[in-house]
Amino acid sequence: MGLRKPVLLFPAFFPAGVLIALMVLHPSAQAGKYSLDGIKGADNRLVVEATEYPWSAIGRLNKKGGFCTGVLVGPRTVLTAAHCLWNRSTGAFMPPEFLHFVAGYQKGAYVAYSRAAYVLIAPRFVYKGPKGPASKSLDDWALVELKKDIGSIAGYFGLARPDASLFTPHRGSTRDHKKKTVTSQAGYSRDRQYVLSANMNCDIWGYLEGLDLLAHGCDAIAGDSGSPIFIHRDGSFRVVGILSANTEGREDAYGIAVPSSRFMGALRDRVPGYGKAPAKGKNAPIGTIRQLLALSGFDADADPAAAVRAFQQSKGLPVTGKASLNLLGDIFEALP
Repeated sequence: MGLRKPVLLFPAFFPAGVLIALMVLHPSAQAGKYSLDGIKGADNRLVVEATEYPWSAIGRLNKKGGFCTGVLVGPRTVLTAAHCLWNRSTGAFMPPEFLHFVAGYQKGAYVAYSRAAYVLIAPRFVYKGPKGPASKSLDDWALVELKKDIGSIAGYFGLARPDASLFTPHRGSTRDHKKKTVTSQAGYSRDRQYVLSANMNCDIWGYLEGLDLLAHGCDAIAGDSGSPIFIHRDGSFRVVGILSANTEGREDAYGIAVPSSRFMGALRDRVPGYGKAPAKGKNAPIGTIRQLLALSGFDADADPAAAVRAFQQSKGLPVTGKASLNLLGDIFEALP
């Protein structure tokens, strides 16, 4: 798969040589005091109903000594960050028998579960420790093949290439560019290990200077590694990147994500039916629709149908008053 020429949008804000810290959860991070490096400004994470699609396609990738986040991108295929699978004790990547994927995990409950059958680490990825230059994240992706087809229950995401419609000017920039597409992110943060936290509308600012890596403003800490940045497009939810690292410190911090263009070829080769519309989960997003309507200024607690109608009227949509996955997509695309 050839490298796409990076687009340099904000070189003053995103120097490629800056030190980054991978967001893997190490055993020592599971207890005691810690600072939440990776929160950019205010903490915009919201707990969502993980058992409802599209959240149910995201899950905890449990492993010996900790966990990361992964997302289903096929009936049996989980996409995550490669560094999540490194075993510091053995100095090697973890074998599949050490990995368990729990889709739609929430406070002990879950939508579907499977052990891993096979692991594909990005061929050019070499683990060089938890800190270093941004370039070490270039191929920080991996595919975990599951023993069971749980995507037919939990649903899964498609993929989309990042384009200029996703990018938002960095704070302080004078670039005249209006964001057109809402980008969201969700993962299992280490301070909220038993619930799924989402950034409903967080920023992607562009590519790092000279590197095929995305700079983003989604609040993500240890445990969120491998979590998807995604959009709603053409009637389905699609991954545009996966989280890999954060810059060190919190002053003008940003995160680093691997764009989907770097692993599309591998998915095309390994996922049957790649390119077709992704499967929708079994659980309707009723609670999610109410939550997002409230974020958009429509009170759905007293009369959900009335809130749906008011939203549809405000956006010039056909007025049905009915909750549906298509409605959820409309709400995602209209998030403030």
